[in-house]
Amino acid sequence: MDEDTRKMFLRRLSVRKTELEHALDLLQQNQRDYNDRFSGDNNMDESDQAQREISVSNNYRLIERKMNELQKINRLIRRISENKNFGECEDCGEAIPLERLLLVPGASLCVDCQRESEKVEHIRYMANASSASYRGKRYLESDAGEFEEDLDFPLIDPDLEIISPPDFDEADPPSAG
Repeated sequence: MDEDTRKMFLRRLSVRKTELEHALDLLQQNQRDYNDRFSGDNNMDESDQAQREISVSNNYRLIERKMNELQKINRLIRRISENKNFGECEDCGEAIPLERLLLVPGASLCVDCQRESEKVEHIRYMANASSASYRGKRYLESDAGEFEEDLDFPLIDPDLEIISPPDFDEADPPSAG
């Protein structure tokens, strides 16, 4: 990946980081104001109390999601800044298309290698599901950390021509036999 593209990614991530930090500040201030407003109110009936608990819970979940996204952005900024091989597939070494990186900034595999990885994961998942079911347990192994750096938002320039993402083949389930 050339230096200009790397700088463009870093600029876009920095803008998104600033937006998230501002949104988090507002959410946290709103939560403090809400808590202050109802802190000494013992005259609430059960319905009011339940509604307040739901509101607080929803706000905390929103804060948590924003904080997780901010952590992902910080990791991606570090990865792009430190990794001179950013934009190259970790498996085959080929360049990851810019369109893919704009859609999935945390992508570390090209489409072909990602497809192959997903097929292997599907087969492993199905084997674990069969094995867990056979043992009478519902334990399924998950490798969520592998996709940890994928962001919940695309870094697409609105002026960029829209390119349809490639069709990913569904992995065929292993045949029963």
